[in-house]
Amino acid sequence: MSSNDVNPSVSKVLEILREQGLSAEYWHSGGGNFGIMVWLPDDRSLLWGSVDGQWAYDYLAADNDYISSGLTELPEQGFNPSLLAQAIVEAVHAFT
Repeated sequence: MSSNDVNPSVSKVLEILREQGLSAEYWHSGGGNFGIMVWLPDDRSLLWGSVDGQWAYDYLAADNDYISSGLTELPEQGFNPSLLAQAIVEAVHAFT
């Protein structure tokens, strides 16, 4: 998938996260699911995506084993990129 195919709002979130020094990338399952992968120290990660129309995350160990998850009240469609970026940054701080 080319960067031209990335939702412009997701691109803005990635831009904000990278400006704050976070390692974040667009994630696509290949099956129609997309999200944002944020890498934490020790190769742990937060995978952000949509659950029932809202942004949520899975917190994953270095071997991709599931640790926990969280749900936001931010809608999948028409979300404010700055608010999603803020939620991601807060989660990163909570897990580091």
